[in-house]
Amino acid sequence: MSEALIAPSTLIWARQRAHLTIDRIAQKFAKIELWERGEARPTFAQAQKLATYLQVPFGYLFLPTPPIEELPIPDLRTLGSHPIVDISPDFRDLLNSISLKQQWYKEHLLSEGETPKPYLAKHTIQSGKIAIANDIISTLELTSLIGKNLDKKILLGKLADASENAGILVMKNGIVGNNTHKKLSIEEFRGFSIYDPIAPLVFINSTDAIAGQIFTLVHELVHLWIGEAGISSLDFEHTDNQIEHFCNAVTTEILIPKELMLANFDTTKPAQYQTLANTFSVSTLAILNRLYNLGLLSQDQRKTLTKLEQDNFDAQPKNESSKSGGDFYRTLKTKNGNLFSVALIASTLNGKTTYKEAASLLDTSIKGIDKYAKHLGVM
Repeated sequence: MSEALIAPSTLIWARQRAHLTIDRIAQKFAKIELWERGEARPTFAQAQKLATYLQVPFGYLFLPTPPIEELPIPDLRTLGSHPIVDISPDFRDLLNSISLKQQWYKEHLLSEGETPKPYLAKHTIQSGKIAIANDIISTLELTSLIGKNLDKKILLGKLADASENAGILVMKNGIVGNNTHKKLSIEEFRGFSIYDPIAPLVFINSTDAIAGQIFTLVHELVHLWIGEAGISSLDFEHTDNQIEHFCNAVTTEILIPKELMLANFDTTKPAQYQTLANTFSVSTLAILNRLYNLGLLSQDQRKTLTKLEQDNFDAQPKNESSKSGGDFYRTLKTKNGNLFSVALIASTLNGKTTYKEAASLLDTSIKGIDKYAKHLGVM
């Protein structure tokens, strides 16, 4: 049986890219260590299976040096002052999938004569966090939602609706497409945005807690307002990225306005942060950071209470939104967003888009298109 002349250095790159150890792969490919050292070679059949397992194109394994893979959007994540360059194959698949949806929607809007949205890139960091926060609140009409003690799921839905009403695609998922074996990790990313004057988009990692998703959505909106979109980690403590810090500050000003916070804060009740979290429909950690930045908590108090809340959070069951069950078409709408879904289904029913392409973009079956159309009220 003929050998596949794969390049050992590229094989090592592919394994590391997939975040897999030699021992892990050896459970399926016993000679992986020999292949990486160039002391043996797999058969073509073995190499094809290996490429599938490592989630790389088969041809990549024959390249003399590892390829440079460009991301479709900027990566703003950092650990300290160092960029995080490691992207998992699952996350890369997600980025490519969402980019295809966004590109289809943009072409659709252009064919309908759509013009650039005036609020996008309207500001820069130099505009100041208050000016940007006020503009977002005004443009999306969010005043009636802030500090109203709303259930977090309700607030998240209303924020998404307000964003889509303004022409911003909002998509949420905890897996890649419908593949439950490809779960997304909040340790890798919490959300990202695609800046486009015609078809801006926000994606939220729905494996995060609902309060985290709320913060992510607003954070990504800020990115669009300053025209600096990309992948976000939303890490308060471990990033030196100026843009991320600024977007966090504006997000906090939107969700927990200073004046409204001061009006609700009772200096005689230092342990009221949990009540405030309910009032503003955000996490207790967001409240503790806000209280500290406003000088209402000492550094030691914030450190102690943050550890307590983090321990409580770690002990709670994590969001299992990626599990199957529930209303399939309602979930499909959440994953793809109402704007994109309605436009794509209408285009399909009008014969401008094939059922096959629509099913592929929506991550569903061809036979499910008409049922989804009825769910959306398009048919």
